[in-house]
Amino acid sequence: MGLLVISFILLVTKNYSGFSSKRLGLHGLRNTFHFAGQYGWLLGITVLPLAEVFALEFTVPLWTAIIAWLFLGEAITMRKLAAIGLGLVGVLVCW
Repeated sequence: MGLLVISFILLVTKNYSGFSSKRLGLHGLRNTFHFAGQYGWLLGITVLPLAEVFALEFTVPLWTAIIAWLFLGEAITMRKLAAIGLGLVGVLVCW
């Protein structure tokens, strides 16, 4: 659907300047990971009980903070660390 919408917008506006890239391989790699993540999420919905799927889904902000710390150098303060810990405890309680 996204490809159809973007294609329609391109045809109407005829503005193709934003669609050139020098890192086409990295875009392909990113899209491969995105596809794998979406496939895993859809598989998880069909295989796992719905309560477990939502409990795991609530961990996304926690993983985002951890990955930002690891790869982007984001500062982890005691407040953020406490929020991550309490979030994980909350997920374990729901699970």
